[in-house]
Amino acid sequence: MDNINFFEEKPLDQVTIGELAGMVVALSAKRKEYEEKKKIASLVNDEVEIIEQKILSILENQNLTKFNVDGIGTVYTSDKFQVSFPKDPDKADALRAYCYEHGLASMLTMNHNSLNSLYKSKKEELELAGELDFSNVLAGVDEPKVYKTIGFRKG
Repeated sequence: MDNINFFEEKPLDQVTIGELAGMVVALSAKRKEYEEKKKIASLVNDEVEIIEQKILSILENQNLTKFNVDGIGTVYTSDKFQVSFPKDPDKADALRAYCYEHGLASMLTMNHNSLNSLYKSKKEELELAGELDFSNVLAGVDEPKVYKTIGFRKG
């Protein structure tokens, strides 16, 4: 069974039960391998986030916006603007009404990325028209909060 070529072009009606069983065994093994590696990746990602936060704290404390290490790369800070869904029921109703009024009913179940994208596009539209007032960008949505993040460029 080990030398089954899963990528071999073969009509589906010619696949044997033994080959199908081999594929299921291989699928089970690969899923198990994937889950184990995903756990390891998650642990490493947690470590990455801890180191990033330490570097960000040091950069901010030293009033640096970037720091280069020759042959490795540059870490840098950037500001990320993010809006949140309204928690207040009246503001949430105002956002829903806005979506209906502007033909955006499909966005009533939007995720945070879609909300931020919509906010950004409306903000840019208002800036171009010279009418930007954060209270008029999206009904019910408060001004964005600024989050400092860290980036890394290899070099």
